[in-house]
Amino acid sequence: MPVQLSEVQKRIVDERGKNILVSASAGSGKTTVLVERLIKQVIIDRIPVSDILAMTFTEDAAREMIIRLKQRLQMEDVNDSYIQNQLSLLETASISTIHGFCLNILQQFYYRLNLPYSMIQKVDNDILAQQARTRAYDRLLKNVNPSSYAALKIYMESCKKNENDLQLLILHLLEIAQSKPDPDAWLSMCTLGMEDEKVEKSFLDYFRLRILALREIFEQMRENVENLSFPKAQSKDEWSLLFEEKARCMNQCLKDIDDLNYPKFRRDFLNYISGTGKFTPTIAKQSFKNLCDDYKALQAVVAEHLFLEEDYQQAQQQIRPLQSTLVEMARTLKDYYQEEKRKMGFIDFSDMEQFAYQILSMEDIANEIREQYQVILVDEYQDTNDLQEAIISSIARKNNVFRVGDLKQSIYGFRQARPELMKGFMDHPDANSEVIYMDENYRSKDALIEFSNLFFKTLMNAPGCKPQFSDEDAAKTGSESQKSGVQKPVRFLFSQYAKSDSDDEESEEGTKSKGPNLVEARSLHKKNRFDWIAKDIQKKIEEGYSYRDIAILSRTSSNHQEIRDVLETWSIPSISRLKSGFYTNQAIQIILSALRILKNPNDDIALMAVLCSPIGKQRQSTVVKASLNRDESQSLYNALRFHPMMKFYDEMSTWKKLSLSAILRKLYAWNDFYYNFTTEQDKTNLDLLLEKASKAQSSMDLDEFLEQSSLESDFNKTGEAIPFGREDDVVKISTIHSSKGLQYKIVYLLSDDRDSDLGSNDPILIDSDLGLSFHSLNENCHALSPTKSRLAFQTRRFLEDQQEKMRLLYVAATRAEEELIFVDSIKALEDYEEPLSIRTLLNKKGFSGWLLNTAYENRNNPKFKLEYDEVDQIVQRPVAKSKKYFRKELAVYNKPVKAITSSTASGAKANRTWNPISFTSSANMERGTLFHELAARLSYPYLKEEFLGEAKKAGFNLDENDARQFLQLNHSAEFKKWMNGKHQFELPYSVNENGAYVHGFMDFVAFDQDTIHIVDFKTDSAFDMESLGRKYINQLSTYEQAMAQIYPDKKVRTYIYSFHLSELGELQPQKNLPSQTKEDSKKSAPSKRKA
Repeated sequence: MPVQLSEVQKRIVDERGKNILVSASAGSGKTTVLVERLIKQVIIDRIPVSDILAMTFTEDAAREMIIRLKQRLQMEDVNDSYIQNQLSLLETASISTIHGFCLNILQQFYYRLNLPYSMIQKVDNDILAQQARTRAYDRLLKNVNPSSYAALKIYMESCKKNENDLQLLILHLLEIAQSKPDPDAWLSMCTLGMEDEKVEKSFLDYFRLRILALREIFEQMRENVENLSFPKAQSKDEWSLLFEEKARCMNQCLKDIDDLNYPKFRRDFLNYISGTGKFTPTIAKQSFKNLCDDYKALQAVVAEHLFLEEDYQQAQQQIRPLQSTLVEMARTLKDYYQEEKRKMGFIDFSDMEQFAYQILSMEDIANEIREQYQVILVDEYQDTNDLQEAIISSIARKNNVFRVGDLKQSIYGFRQARPELMKGFMDHPDANSEVIYMDENYRSKDALIEFSNLFFKTLMNAPGCKPQFSDEDAAKTGSESQKSGVQKPVRFLFSQYAKSDSDDEESEEGTKSKGPNLVEARSLHKKNRFDWIAKDIQKKIEEGYSYRDIAILSRTSSNHQEIRDVLETWSIPSISRLKSGFYTNQAIQIILSALRILKNPNDDIALMAVLCSPIGKQRQSTVVKASLNRDESQSLYNALRFHPMMKFYDEMSTWKKLSLSAILRKLYAWNDFYYNFTTEQDKTNLDLLLEKASKAQSSMDLDEFLEQSSLESDFNKTGEAIPFGREDDVVKISTIHSSKGLQYKIVYLLSDDRDSDLGSNDPILIDSDLGLSFHSLNENCHALSPTKSRLAFQTRRFLEDQQEKMRLLYVAATRAEEELIFVDSIKALEDYEEPLSIRTLLNKKGFSGWLLNTAYENRNNPKFKLEYDEVDQIVQRPVAKSKKYFRKELAVYNKPVKAITSSTASGAKANRTWNPISFTSSANMERGTLFHELAARLSYPYLKEEFLGEAKKAGFNLDENDARQFLQLNHSAEFKKWMNGKHQFELPYSVNENGAYVHGFMDFVAFDQDTIHIVDFKTDSAFDMESLGRKYINQLSTYEQAMAQIYPDKKVRTYIYSFHLSELGELQPQKNLPSQTKEDSKKSAPSKRKA
């Protein structure tokens, strides 16, 4: 069924012969348009899938694009050989992340860089990378110039930073360098100093922002004075003239700054301070304390940085040697790190792009790739960095690149994203390029769209910041259905924590009791926000919403575990994808402690942990009492060696020769630990640990597995396993970054009334355009003073951070379909009764400040609908329930029983003989079951990416050989014909055979007009089809008889398909052997078989 497209969407789908940049706002149907454009290029323009390169930001986005393309192709004439070919080409299509594309280039042309093939097959960004960096840094410290290094260490110590902080700074410097096409050239520019004119301008912008804020205060005070009542008219005129003069002085200072004349600005500002009167906090008995405080703070911070020009120049020269030392250390570390990676035989993520760019800089290879791809698509273009843009440009033709993105959703500055690349393309398209805006929103209700337009047009064009929201960015409601039904206003769910500190409370005895101070009150109210959300969610469930309709978003994941715990006390199921917490899970710690004492029983901490766990079943007091008389040098194990409580260890010590997975299974079963003493979260984590052990046991022994677990624990990068599936009915808790691309009916946004710049006090600031910036030290290397570059960098960082946080808020707000709720506790609502201004931005009042200042500015606009929902008292949290899940007692059946014989086809016909013991049969059976399930579940023709992805979800880490065997099914002409007709996987049956019920499932059944074809899939390792036929003839005969009973008028034919042999064989009843189909007999050469 054709997809319905708007006029703008049709234009984007149909436009050809140009480089196209699509600015796609949130909810505009971007993915649908991308897929439709590609489909039209494949079907109408006859551009093969193999000639298309599509680069996405995430693997999930690439997978979704492949699935959608497949679904759309299957809507066409599947009997068309061209369409069939395109479906098969999807398996190897160049639709991936840019890292995936770069890795593919590297794997094709690695030899041109003299790289070992084994090295580029191993990608690591965690443990191996950390080990290589540590070795490289140790080498660096041995070879660095001692005096230069000493000077740099003194500087770091003066900034109260240590060796580890220096290492992190160097690594961050290298991270930025690696995002450039030429890292060494960029590092050299850092040494020389980049763009002195830009530094000067940003340095003066530091003062410009504060002068503008002062002028805002003076102009506002002039208005205030006009509205005040004075006993004498003369007083009013004096105050009015004072603020008019102060504002005039600020205008003169701004002119000096525009002229880039710092010395004159300095003189004029100092003259202003000495030549104008004072601003007092009370005028005509009216308090202006907040404005006065801001005025004093702004004036002071400007004055304290008004050093002489020659002082700034001298300070800049003083830090040149430090710059050179840092850059040289970074360059040397980069070289050492590459050497260590080569020794250890792996590459990291940055290598993929750097090596790929080096390869694509070779003209012959660039021409080959450029000729290969007729179409290049780049998704999420706003998050591209300089190196990625260079890679795209190296293979692009003059008019074949389709870029799509949204500047308002560029939120990955910490990954060196450069939204200015997209901005430059939009502002200055060349003759071969066109910019198209997708401004329709098909996601949110009309009220939310209207609110977002007004809110972000005000916020993203805030005074002092570069405009980020144009008329073209205003979203239009995409469908009439979005305008119907209940239109809920945006809600601000809040409390005012200053209220609990404002008045003393009277106790029952009639005495006054002091309430909590502001710090305590703020903390209490902030934590209570989670309870407000829980109560509100309960109301939503009563209204008919499901938990899965609801998301809680926050800027960071630091409070996600606490939110989950609070929701659990309110009996609300929730899920969050934490990047840490796996190794701090109690059940995991118990099991790892047990493994440690298996390795070394003299590990007192581990032994104590196990003894006092459900495995050892001892109380701490019992263990302490039993070991009271031990010597100081004696381990706990030796003290308790023959005590009855050590019985469990005696049993454990016999497991040492077992595999890792077998040891874990025994530990899980000990005292029914897994079933009786763990929560659902614990069980999911233990399952993941078992999976890790199963994968590791072929290459690691117990010692190595524990060492790796210890390293992963130190990095704290392994998140807890998720006990719920994606479609389970649970509330989603997510960071805003992780929510990008998703949507929910109801969104709770954890807002905040304070915004901190965590990197502003770093001893060394790094800017992608300006290079490096240091403080200046006095002669004793103690007192820090700012340099020009320092103030310039701080200003750029402040403005860029503020703008990226605005974009982050845009992403959060546009996730909501029906209702958006900001949640916060603020000091007092009256503090925000002023419009958004440079001064309010400088005060860093966070998301809440932006919302409330913008609401005040739009207070007379009926389209700006914000509902204030105040919580006026602390919500009492329910008592937490026990997390232990004990096994329920099973009821005993005491009524009469009757035996019914029942078996499966394979069981009914099996020979009653003892089978040889097989230690791999269980794994093989599980693999066979997986192949059966995936053949039934996946879309046909099968794709390798889907096959491996679904297998991984099921807990199987299959390899290329598994995928090759499975995908050979695509090449069976008979199977292809059956798949295009009526068929059914896993067809259930039940028949009475000689008084016994025989039941089961047939793997695959195809229905022709007069014939039924039954196929049984087999993954057995077999020499030929004849041996398989002898093994399974009885089972297939039962299938044939069962189907003959059900369909007596149809002919029944039975087959075996061997994944191992890649052959389809029909069983010949008269010979009890399978015969190969004509098409498969061509493939059955011995060289294609495995014994």
